[in-house]
Order: sequence, then structure tokens, then C-alpha cells
Amino acid sequence: MPQYLFDLDTAVQNAGKLFTLPDICLRLRELIDDGENAAEISRLIQTDTALTARLLQIVNSALYSFPTQIGSIKQAITLIGTEQLYQLALATSAASTFKGAGGRYINMQQFWHHSLYCALLARLIYKNFVSKDAEILFVTGLLHNIGRLVMLEQVPDVAASALITVNDRQYPWQRELEVTGFSCAELGAALLTEWNLPENITTAIQYQHQPLGDEAFVRQASALHIALCFASDFTQTSTTPDFIAAINPDVLQLLAVPVDWVIQQKPTIEKQANELMTIFK
Repeated sequence: MPQYLFDLDTAVQNAGKLFTLPDICLRLRELIDDGENAAEISRLIQTDTALTARLLQIVNSALYSFPTQIGSIKQAITLIGTEQLYQLALATSAASTFKGAGGRYINMQQFWHHSLYCALLARLIYKNFVSKDAEILFVTGLLHNIGRLVMLEQVPDVAASALITVNDRQYPWQRELEVTGFSCAELGAALLTEWNLPENITTAIQYQHQPLGDEAFVRQASALHIALCFASDFTQTSTTPDFIAAINPDVLQLLAVPVDWVIQQKPTIEKQANELMTIFK
């Protein structure tokens, strides 16, 4: 059996000490679960000016395309609901937690650009082919690859061998398994489980490369799988590997997603991703 320099449990324990979800997300979840009204929830969010700015930027973006400018968190709650606003707060807060992670081995602008592509595509696919209640897929897509940042932060030289080296014979997740014994998808899902994120997020992330491996959240994992492969194809700087070829055809059939339809969404996704990228600068 191959010997690896560290194991998944150790990686998650170390990551849990280094990366923690902001307290405001925990308090926001408690308010929502206690049935507090929009005024109380908006007051809490507004205590964090950076979070308030990020949320208003998102709800005023092309992602929602509201006909008028949304000027307050309370107004945003009225339009998209407390649960959806919480999910957006969760996504952007978690993303800000990893600012600066990855060191010299990764371009963070490229990382978040790809993650946004995946988030926007996953949301669009789910909304059009599964359910209109698709905001959870934006969160899932945005956080789907944080295991990569965790790995680069903990064992940068080993991780660089697994994650950075271009290999036209293997997809990145295959290389990860070969070098470390587990995938970044497993690592990211395990950390998000430690953060008590919803199971439909963590399971979809865990099974993003084998979406038919879990029956409970197979449609969420399938939408993420399709989105991440197309996002990788749309944002990569070379022609290898062929990420479209990595899409499981059974998954496309399960959701009835035409490949041509996804390709046609690229200009829209590009516009939305570029608009939202200012959040990660």
C-alpha cells in the first residue's frame, strides 16, 4: 500500500485550526433558525460593513438583474429571502477566509475566476433543468475547490506536485489521488462538514467527480460535476486536458442537459463572473 506524507483526517484537523468560518455566519444562522424578522437579520449583517458591501454588490449584479437598485440588506431579504441571503453571506464569508491561502503556487485571481464560473454555471444548470430553488448551487460551486487551497497551505511542495503540474494524461483529481491518497474534493467537503455546512453542499462537493456515487444529493452533485468540467474548459489557458471529455454522459442524461446549451451560456457566465470578481480583489 502506498505511503503518503499526511492523511485526510490530519489535513482536516490542521485546516480546522487554521481556517474558521466567521462568527457572523454562525449568529446569522441562529437568528434565522429562531425565526427572527428581516429587521433583526439586517441589523446583524450591517455590523459587518465588508459583508454588507459584498452582499449588496451581488444582489445588484447581473446574477439577479433586478429592475431597480437594491439599497439595503432589508430590501434584499424581502426580494430573495433570508435563506438565500444567508447562503450568499456564507459563500462570500467562507471565500474571504481563504484570502491569501495557497502561497506562491497559485494565482488567486485565476482560482476565484474559475470558482465563480463553476458557481454561476452550476446555479444556471440546476435552475433550468432541476429546480428554480438553485441558490444553494452557487454556494456549492464557489466553494467546490477550497480543498486545493487547504492542501497548498499545509504541504505546499507536495501539493504543488499534485495540483500545479500540467499533465495531459490525467485530470487534476486523478493526480491528487495518486500523490496524496485523497482528492481535494474530499478534503474540502470534510472541512465544510467541520464548519457544519448543510449536507447537500458538502456531499455535492465530495462527489463532484463521481456524482452518481451518492443517491441522496445526486442532482446537486451532477449539476456541480457538469459545471466544474465546463468551467475548467472555459477558463484553462491550454488545450489539455480535455475537461469536456471528463463529463459522465450518464449525468448529462440524468439532468437532460444538452452540451450545446451549456456552451451557449459562456458569454453570459463570462459577463457575470467578471462583474463579481471585484469581490475577490
